[in-house]
Amino acid sequence: WGEMAPQNHPRRAKLSPDFSRPVLGGETDPDHRRPAFGGRVDPDETADYPGKYARRKPKRADIRPMAGRNVAKQAPAPAKDIPSSVDPCEGSPLGAARPLNQVCKNPSDGSESLVEVTTECAEFKVLQLPEGACGFEYRKYKSGIWVMRELDLANSMPEVKIAAFKELMAYFQGENSQEEEMELTLPTTTIYEMKNRKVPSGAYNAMFLPSAFHADPPKPTAADEYVKEMFDNDLPVFVRSFGGKDPSYGDYFQEFEMLILSVRRAGLQGAWHMPFVHEYSLDSDDEEKRHEVGFFATTREE
Repeated sequence: WGEMAPQNHPRRAKLSPDFSRPVLGGETDPDHRRPAFGGRVDPDETADYPGKYARRKPKRADIRPMAGRNVAKQAPAPAKDIPSSVDPCEGSPLGAARPLNQVCKNPSDGSESLVEVTTECAEFKVLQLPEGACGFEYRKYKSGIWVMRELDLANSMPEVKIAAFKELMAYFQGENSQEEEMELTLPTTTIYEMKNRKVPSGAYNAMFLPSAFHADPPKPTAADEYVKEMFDNDLPVFVRSFGGKDPSYGDYFQEFEMLILSVRRAGLQGAWHMPFVHEYSLDSDDEEKRHEVGFFATTREE
């Protein structure tokens, strides 16, 4: 600009004889010892300087600097990684899940149910894992009828899940077209449709209908509630089970991440945008609980 400026240009008079403005860190800077972009600085002079001017490249090598932005802040925030000390094949750091025969009268894992257990559970068949696969279970649920309730995501998730569960409870307690009172079943399931890795765009609460009512399922009286055949013999799922009496959101997220890692290591693919959670215990239970996270299996990357 300095060499091209007309002789009578008002800004030309303000330029130094060599057509350059004083730069931070240059000889004309009162504190010329500070390193600066564009100035001639002795490398030895900048070695011990801890300020922002020393950071001249992004934090990650695969980020291309963009003009006008602080290059040090252009790298995205790193996602929460699974601790290197955690091996998905060794089970959950939250502990083992409560056995199915302690919560279901018809456990699908081949174990014998305890005499006092009377709750019916959704049945499934355990499929064989590929050689070397570990850290999850490969299931195929028996065709069944589920009653589902969409969640209103405009409110907080704990509140809407409680409200939806109460409405499902009302359906089982006789608020249906046949006024039938039905025994509650397990698990209580929440299915998510994810907008991105952590934010859902939609969610549903679901409960398995007792098998005695599958031939003629009662219709819900609420217009926005519906009965649906959710699982069939062509829809396998990946599931990871774990214990813990009160897992946090971060605990569930880490279990999902370990499930994804285990499934991908096995060379399998899932519908990662549609995770679900099975709960086999109530929050009020004092005993060890059973939690499960899962994804629907697919033949290609979703």
